[in-house]
Amino acid sequence: MTLSDLVENSGKLISVKGYCFVDLPYELAAMDLKFERCNCFIRINEETDEINVCSHFEGEGLLESNINVLVSKYIGLELLWAWGLVNNQGYSDGLRLQFKNIETAIEFVVEASSIKQFLIKRA
Repeated sequence: MTLSDLVENSGKLISVKGYCFVDLPYELAAMDLKFERCNCFIRINEETDEINVCSHFEGEGLLESNINVLVSKYIGLELLWAWGLVNNQGYSDGLRLQFKNIETAIEFVVEASSIKQFLIKRA
């Protein structure tokens, strides 16, 4: 799934689930975002610490978690923009999502086999 496909075909965000690695139960390792017209599964690639985005669930080795996933505050809203973030070494280790009519964006960045979440506000 490309980010363009996600934005163009998603519709409103319906539900969000967070997942963790068995040995890191308090760290976010993946998210399952269900939209009206598609699903989006975001997961850490354990070998490279990059973010993978796909249309099907790839939860092998993961446990469902009670970790608060910030994007859940946008349930009922449509996705407006999505950016893939690449670090200075060329690794795709971040993702930013912007929802319609919202002044903030959510950014996910992989650090030490964990997805860190940031709320980005316009200046």
